[in-house]
Amino acid sequence: MINYTRQAIDDARALLAEFVAHDWQELYVSSEDTEIFVARDGGGRNPMRAAPLPASVELPASVAPGTQVSLQAPHVGTVQELAAVGTSVAKGDRVAGLRVLDSVEDLEAPATGRIIRVDVSPGDLVEYRATILVVEEAA
Repeated sequence: MINYTRQAIDDARALLAEFVAHDWQELYVSSEDTEIFVARDGGGRNPMRAAPLPASVELPASVAPGTQVSLQAPHVGTVQELAAVGTSVAKGDRVAGLRVLDSVEDLEAPATGRIIRVDVSPGDLVEYRATILVVEEAA
């Protein structure tokens, strides 16, 4: 867990105030230990989210049985709901909810199999690309 200083929080508030006061469409700040992205409707794509795959990339149909596949947070958010260890899932099943601002984004199972590990709890704030859970691919 990151412990933000009062100065860091004040700096973030000042940036947001400037964003609101101007006609900026987006604001992205990146430093050694912090990333902040804010956009108005119609602003740019969030650089902290994974980029869409190019059309020319071929993905394997599935992973080998017994392979462990991690579900990672697509962005910073608060874990809402979460499937339990031992739950059998099909690829694409909803296994968690991640609250971002005022909405909850469904997170889907990355593979068909059984959840063998859960690294977070409901209410936890997760960082971008933090592992949420691990599914062991079914045979």
